[in-house]
Amino acid sequence: MEETFVPLRGIKNDLRGRLRCYKQDWTGGFKSGFRILAPTTYIFFASAIPVISFGEQLERNTEPTVIMYTFMFNFAKERADLGRDLFLAWTGWVCVWTALLLFLLAVLGASSIINRFTRIAGELFGLLIAMLFMQQAIKGLVEEFRIPQREDPKSTEFIPSWRFANGMFALVLSFGLLLTGLRSRKARSWRYGSGWLRSLIADYGVPLMVLVWTAVSYIPTGNVPKGIPPASFQPKSLDSWCI
Repeated sequence: MEETFVPLRGIKNDLRGRLRCYKQDWTGGFKSGFRILAPTTYIFFASAIPVISFGEQLERNTEPTVIMYTFMFNFAKERADLGRDLFLAWTGWVCVWTALLLFLLAVLGASSIINRFTRIAGELFGLLIAMLFMQQAIKGLVEEFRIPQREDPKSTEFIPSWRFANGMFALVLSFGLLLTGLRSRKARSWRYGSGWLRSLIADYGVPLMVLVWTAVSYIPTGNVPKGIPPASFQPKSLDSWCI
C-alpha cells in the first residue's frame, strides 16, 4: 500500500482499482449459483453473532461489560456534571465524534500507515478479541446457575433446583452447538451420505446448527416454570435461551 496523506487520493485510488473488477464481482457471483450463499452466510453470521452477543450482554447487565464502555461508565459516574443519568447521551456523542474522526482519517489516507505494523500486532489483537468472547461465554454460562439481579429469589423459577436445571440445560445447548458446529465443518470427509448432502452440510452446517439448537431450546414446555427454559414466546422469557 502506497503511503500518502493527500486528501481523497487513497479513496480515488481504491475506486479506480475496484471499478475494473466491480462488474465481474456481481456477474461471477450470480454465475456461481447457490454456492455463493455459503460464504455469504458465513460472513453474515461472523459479523452478526459478535454484535448480538455483546448487545445481549449489555442489555442483561446494569454495568456495561465491553471494555471501552466500562471505563466510560466508571468515569461518568464519578463526575457530578455527568453521572449515571447523562451517561447514555454522553456515550452517544462520543460515538458520533469517533465516527467523524474515523471518516477524516480515511479521507486523509491514514490507513496507509498499516505498513508500519507487523503481523504480530494484528494477531495479538485477534487473540485479545477471542479471549474476551471466551470470557463472556463462560461468564454467561455461570450466570445461568445464579439468580439474576433485581429478581425475586422466592419465585419458583429461582429456587436452587430449578436454577441448577437451568444452568445444566444451558451447558447442553452451548456444548451441543459447539461440537455439532465443528463436526459439520468436516462433513466433506464423511464416509456416509451423498456428495451433495455432505457439501451442503459443510457449507451451511454452522448456521444450520444455530437454528437447530435454538429450536431445541423451545422443546421443554408444560409444567416447567417460565424461563427454565421458556415455556412461551414472550420476549422476556427469550433473553436467556435464544442462541
